[in-house]
Formats: sequence, C-alpha cells, structure tokens
Amino acid sequence: MPIIYSLVSRGRAVLVENTLPDVNGNFGVVTRVLLSKITPDTTGKRTYVYGDQVFHYTVVDGITYLCLTDEDGESTSYRIPFLFLENVQEQFCGRYDMETRDNAIAFSLDADFSPTLGRIMEHFNSDKICDVDAISRVRNEIESVKETMVQNIESILERGEKIELLVESTDNMNQQAFTYERSARRLERTMYWRKIRRRGFMVLGFSLLLASFAIAGCGGIDFQKCRQN
Repeated sequence: MPIIYSLVSRGRAVLVENTLPDVNGNFGVVTRVLLSKITPDTTGKRTYVYGDQVFHYTVVDGITYLCLTDEDGESTSYRIPFLFLENVQEQFCGRYDMETRDNAIAFSLDADFSPTLGRIMEHFNSDKICDVDAISRVRNEIESVKETMVQNIESILERGEKIELLVESTDNMNQQAFTYERSARRLERTMYWRKIRRRGFMVLGFSLLLASFAIAGCGGIDFQKCRQN
C-alpha cells in the first residue's frame, strides 16, 4: 500500500501537496470534495474508500493532514498511513508556528515544504517501513489501552456527576420536607390557639349576654328589684 499522494490544508485551502512521480488520477478532485466535507471543528482520524483509492486523514488544531494509498483489502495496513500523517504533522508544526499555519494562503508553503513531504513519502514507501510498522503496532496497542482508560475515567466522572445531582436533589427534598413539617406544626399551633380564642370569645359573649338580661330584669346595674324580692 504505497502512499502516492499527500497534502496539508487548512479547511479547503491546500497549503502544500506532493504526488509520486508518474502517478495520474482524479484523486485531486476527490480530495477537494473530501476537504469540503471536513468542518472546522472536526477532530480525530478518518479513512474513506473511493474505488481502489483509500484516503486517510487526521485533523489537529484546524489543520488537515491527508494522504492517499491504494486499496489492498487489509485494514491492518492502515497503520502505516496514519503513522506517516503523524510524522508529517510533527515536521510541519516543528517548522511553522501557529500564526504561520493560521495565516498561510493556498499553496504558499508548497515550494518550501513539498520536498520535505516527498522525502517523508519516500521513507514510508521504503522497505524499512516494516520495522517502523512493528513499532507502530506497539504504540497503537498502548494508545488503545490509554483510550480505554480515559473512556473508563470519563464514565466514572459522568456517573459521579449524576450521583452529585441525585444527592443534591435528595438534600433539596429533605430540606423541603423539613420546611413543610415545621410549617405544618406552626399552622397546627396557630389553629389551636385560634380555636381557644374563639371559644373564649364565645364564653365571654354568652356571659355578657346573660349579664345584660340579668341587669335588665333586675332594674339596673345595682340589681335593686332583685334585692327587694
């Protein structure tokens, strides 16, 4: 699976590209279509198959690193293209700072970096890449374990957040229950004393009514008629 074409772009703007000598095809058109589908917030690695052409790309900090290989039917050989892209990224970022990468226009870095891109392609197309691929397998296994560990940690954090939300919700419910119970006791006391006062007023009113009848029947407040009788 030789690497026959590669490029570095920012969005649709191809900053630099390189093609193996005596290689022809419509991969340039397909590549432009593919670049138009990559959004600015895209991250990670992707592989697309178009006929017998396989496009591999990775996006880091808004910069797309892409290469084209022939399809050989073995997905395990995809390690080499992505290791190639990682090497391109390291050398590209090592040569150009972020300001240069963010402000470069289409093909403005082609004359300077295209020869380097060609040398990297030549290296990864050589027989020595077998040794590099062996190292890549070990690195991929380590990265796979790291990725699994990170996912597990993230899952724990997500569950922790849910537990915190549940505890907070329970605390709120307990606080509401305590407030309701305290309010209920206060209302009960208020109703009790209100009933006592109402009964007191009724007794007082009945007593005043009896007193008024007694005063009227006895000829006045001095109860003169009642004393004479």
